[in-house]
Amino acid sequence: MVGLNNRFTNEAVYLKKLIDEGYLGHIYKAKAGWIRRSGILGRGTWFTNKDVAGGGVMIDLGVHYLDLALFLMGMPDPTYVTGATHQSFAHTTTRNRNGYMRNPDGIFNLEDSANGFIGQQKI
Repeated sequence: MVGLNNRFTNEAVYLKKLIDEGYLGHIYKAKAGWIRRSGILGRGTWFTNKDVAGGGVMIDLGVHYLDLALFLMGMPDPTYVTGATHQSFAHTTTRNRNGYMRNPDGIFNLEDSANGFIGQQKI
């Protein structure tokens, strides 16, 4: 299993139990998200370089919360997916996490926000 550990928090385990017991009815819509309040892990480090990190916020945080939402909903089979990524902080060093080196000329070539919609058409 890939390390999608949010499934195993006390809150997620309890919520899954309530869902499986029918307390919330059929769940057909969920919203998942996360904001990294502590900032970007240093412009010009591995964290902002796509060649080293592999990608931005979607692979760092997004996959965990997407997995959790789908897991809680019983892993429905989607019929369509749409999404977009954005790069809003590439031109600033003010969003760096405290304690990390700031390199104004460092590489920042990945997304810092991502939005998506996964749907299941039922007729």
